[in-house]
Amino acid sequence: MSGFEDLLSAQWPNCLDNNNLYRAFRVVTAFWLVIQRGARQCEADIILVDVGPSLGAINRSALIATDFVVVPLGADLFSRQGLRNLGPTLRRWRSEWGKRRQNRDSPEFDLPHGKMEPIGYVIQQHGVRLSRPVKAYDRWARRMPGEYARSVLDCEPAARPPSPTRTA
Repeated sequence: MSGFEDLLSAQWPNCLDNNNLYRAFRVVTAFWLVIQRGARQCEADIILVDVGPSLGAINRSALIATDFVVVPLGADLFSRQGLRNLGPTLRRWRSEWGKRRQNRDSPEFDLPHGKMEPIGYVIQQHGVRLSRPVKAYDRWARRMPGEYARSVLDCEPAARPPSPTRTA
C-alpha cells in the first residue's frame, strides 16, 4: 500500500494537468472504482469505508469516493486535535476535487462526486466505573460537540452542547 500511496500522491496534481488525464483520474479514483464494482456485484445500497486516522493520499482517495463521513473519536485530547485537522482538510479536499472534476473536458468514464459531507461522529465509550463515567472521559466527551461544530462543520456551536448519550 505504501507504494500505491506514492502513486496516488504523484497523480493528484496531474488531474489538473492538460496531458494524460485518463491515467491520473484512473489512479486517483481506483478505490471508488473497486467500491462501485463490489457494490454492483453484491447489490449493496450502502457501503462503509473504514480508514485509519491519517490525512494521507490513501485516505484522500478513499474519502473522495464517499458521500458522507462519520468520524470515530476517543474522548481525549488527540481526538480533539484530530477534529481541528480533519475539518479544514475535508473542506480543502472537497474543493480541490471539484476543481479536478471541472478540469476534465470530455469524460470517458464516471468519477465520484467527492461530497465527503460530515454527518456526525461517534465517541468510543470506555472508562466506566460503577455504571458512571470517569470524570476525565466525561469532560472530554462534553467538549466534542463544540469542537466538531467549529472544526468540521465550520460553524459556531450551540450555546450549551448537549451531554453525550450513553448506553448501558
